[in-house]
Order: sequence, then structure tokens, then C-alpha cells
Amino acid sequence: MRAIEPRGKIVTAECFQCLDCQVEYYDDKRCPPLAQAAKLAIAAAKLAKGINGYDDDAPAVQNMPEQEIEHDSLSKNGIKPAILEIGPVMLAPSTETGKSSGLTFHYSPYGVGPYVEGPYTVFVPWTAFRQYLSPRGAALFGGERAKGDEETW
Repeated sequence: MRAIEPRGKIVTAECFQCLDCQVEYYDDKRCPPLAQAAKLAIAAAKLAKGINGYDDDAPAVQNMPEQEIEHDSLSKNGIKPAILEIGPVMLAPSTETGKSSGLTFHYSPYGVGPYVEGPYTVFVPWTAFRQYLSPRGAALFGGERAKGDEETW
């Protein structure tokens, strides 16, 4: 069933009252939208490297990150919506003092792809998950990604 879309929207026509949406909504250790944002960032990084999740020679540039996720089982299944299974994460530096511009995820080889792809470090801006933050959580974020942070990783 696909009653819960990757961004969290509930498709009532697909719903069969399993209440998974309620479990995810009230569980403070789960965050499907953040997991989806990390998957999109990994897919974009793979496409930038010319890597695709298909078992063929199709050029990666023909795909969009959303399409790539569906065909790359290592990324799709390697990043879970549970906070401790999304991946190693750090607060990213910001142009605004005392704030973070988003989250930087670090994946080792085999984490979201075969060893030959190497490690991945991807950035997810705070604006991608702003609507899911509590007021207390939102207080941690602001500004833009600091110049030089991209080169650091």
C-alpha cells in the first residue's frame, strides 16, 4: 500500500486504517520527510557523479533524483525514517551566528551504494524540513550554508 507519500501526505483512497500514519506522526524518533530529503540528496549526488540505480548503461543525466530513488535499492532501503537509521548527521555551519543552515549526512562505502562508489557526504538545507520542526527545533536553524562548507566535505 502507498497510503503515506514520501513527503508525509496521506492518500485516503489507499488507506486501509492500519494507523501507521498515526504511529509516525506521534513517534518522536521517526521522520519520513527527513529520510526522504536525505534520499533525494544522495540521489542528486549520485546523478552528479554519473551513477544511476538501473542495471543498465542508461546515462544518469536522464533521470531526476525522485526517479533515481525508485531505481536505486541501496539508497531507497539504506536510509530508514527512524532518527538513528537516517545516517550519521551533523549540524551544518550557517551564515547566521549561533544557527545551523541544515544537516550534513555522512555515508560510508556500502552505506547507500556499492563500495566502488565510495563515501557520500550530502547537505540538506533546513528549509527542506522546516515545516516539520517544532518551535524549539526551529530555533536551531537559520541563515544559509556557510561559504567553504561544501569544500570541507
